[in-house]
Amino acid sequence: MSTHSIEIIEIGEITSHPNADKLCITHVDGWQCCIAKDQFKVGDKAVYIEPDYLVPLSHPAFSFLKKDESKTVERIRVRRLRGQLSQGLLIPVPPELADLPVGTNVIDQLGIERYEAPLPASTGGMFVGGPSGVYAPKFDVENYQKFMCLFEQDEPVVITEKLHGANARFTYAQDKDGQWVQYCGSRTNWMGEDDKNIWWHAFRQCPAIGEWCRDNPEKIVYGEVFGNVQSLKYGAKPNTYFFAAFAVLDKGQWVDFAEAYQSTQSSEVPWAPILYRGPFNKEKALACSEGPSTWPGAQNIREGCVVVPEKERMDAKVGRVMLKIVSNVYLEKH
Repeated sequence: MSTHSIEIIEIGEITSHPNADKLCITHVDGWQCCIAKDQFKVGDKAVYIEPDYLVPLSHPAFSFLKKDESKTVERIRVRRLRGQLSQGLLIPVPPELADLPVGTNVIDQLGIERYEAPLPASTGGMFVGGPSGVYAPKFDVENYQKFMCLFEQDEPVVITEKLHGANARFTYAQDKDGQWVQYCGSRTNWMGEDDKNIWWHAFRQCPAIGEWCRDNPEKIVYGEVFGNVQSLKYGAKPNTYFFAAFAVLDKGQWVDFAEAYQSTQSSEVPWAPILYRGPFNKEKALACSEGPSTWPGAQNIREGCVVVPEKERMDAKVGRVMLKIVSNVYLEKH
């Protein structure tokens, strides 16, 4: 659903940094960036790299970031420069791309890749074929700061906590031979059952998933497997894996929140913690991205939040309208 891009942008308003004479501040969409004084002027073209992208240190445009000879890439993060947030990186357009217009996606030309948090060294399980005749797209979400215009003021929305783990999907459907089978998948693959597989671990530790799947054949429940998966543990004991749903797909159509939530709750399938439900407000949405996790028993920070409309809708550029706001504290520390 998401098509990641690194675009040539035009520098807008530049203001003085309140705490540093040699720095200035500018904005790209909803992001704030600190830049060197006189590095850019209004109207200049530049390349903007959002947080959580990997840039190749072999490219001359990023060689200044190389501090360790053993590293080949650098992850772009959120930083505080003299007390001001700097979200991502702005660089001059490299000479070989100078003739390209504003809005051009140059992610491939610059060799930039999206950062993916590492999963445990062994997640176990062989890949298997997917269910027959069931559309099950992989799940990906764009940043709110890049597509702020997708939500209108006061539009009914639901904001849930963004959980830090591994994308998952489950369905009970027919295989190519017409046999009814329980399918368990990661973001990109359907996984064969294995004792070391974190997705099957979560499935077994949350029997409600299987009950929901059997009660709703060929529907797909999407969610996050988390706990002993990544750096945020949510109070999980060793070998414990949680699951929380965040979407339901029925015959290729995303199910509206109220129906999807009620469906999973009736089977006692956990849902991602709801932080807010009501009319959309930019300040409220941004505030929901920060703070401690609200998952029961968690003692870690929140990774961020996810905003969806109460009534599902699609957008020509991003697909399903669903945007994430990653916590600045998380991006600084992880």
